[in-house]
Amino acid sequence: MGQCNVCRDFLHPDYCMEMEEGIYKCVYCYLDKDTITIEDTETGETIPVSKQVAKENYKKFVKKIYKSKGVQELVSPKGDKG
Repeated sequence: MGQCNVCRDFLHPDYCMEMEEGIYKCVYCYLDKDTITIEDTETGETIPVSKQVAKENYKKFVKKIYKSKGVQELVSPKGDKG
C-alpha cells in the first residue's frame, strides 16, 4: 500500500516513488499536477487520470480485496459468520 509522505493520500504503489529509505512521494506531488496521463497497455492509448480518480479506484480495489473470502477467513474470529 502506498502512502505519499507529502499529501498523505493512499494510492496504488505504481503511483508512488521511494525518494529515500521509507519516504514516498506520489507521482502527482512529484510532478505538482492534479492529472497525469497513463498508457493503456492493451490499446496503447493515453488516458488522463486525476488524483481523485486514482484515490477512489485504489480505495475500491482495497475494499474488494478485504471483502474477499480468503481475507475474511483470516480476519474474522473463528465461528463468526458475518
